Amino acid sequence: MLYAVTFTEADSRRLPELEALSSPWRLERAATIRPVEARLRSLSAGLLLDYALRAEGYPPLKSVSLGPYGQPLTEGFYFSLSHCRGLAVCALSKRPVGVDAEPVRHFSHRLRERVFTAEELASAEAHPHPDAYLTGLWTLKESYLKAKGTGLTQSPASLCFSVASDGSVQGPPGFSYRLYTRPSGYRIALSEAHTAKPAGS
Repeated sequence: MLYAVTFTEADSRRLPELEALSSPWRLERAATIRPVEARLRSLSAGLLLDYALRAEGYPPLKSVSLGPYGQPLTEGFYFSLSHCRGLAVCALSKRPVGVDAEPVRHFSHRLRERVFTAEELASAEAHPHPDAYLTGLWTLKESYLKAKGTGLTQSPASLCFSVASDGSVQGPPGFSYRLYTRPSGYRIALSEAHTAKPAGS
């Protein structure tokens, strides 16, 4: 299940209110973030997780342990969070899951060569909106690596994704994929393992 919330950076004036509502483990994590806007995003993602847990009938999280690559470790379910300018998203599943959200951005030539395959770049060049297409691919790679539990220890350029005109996604086996193009100006990718143990783990 995917949850999302949009907000404006002006909401940073409500930071004390968000801190009062946040769980201790999320407060501890947000305390390490110096920019106020980034801390707002982190707390918003945590509050969205709290809402999603209540909506899905799970007890609140009192603490969260992290795996060797930063993935949250929980019992009975999996979750993934992502936040960027103006948007926070949360995914909950019985299987390993990863979510990533990004505003549509431009990728420099150097960065394109580092993180995308030749096949992906050729598809982007043929797409009417190359930056939006590449942003979608990037979020798919990030969400997959989160779901797999390895993070960026695996090179994004070693992964190849494609998005058809109908929105269907092809990627590494063992996972299902969704790419959302709303809210406008953003791309949200969801990767979910087919089984309780992520492929390749």
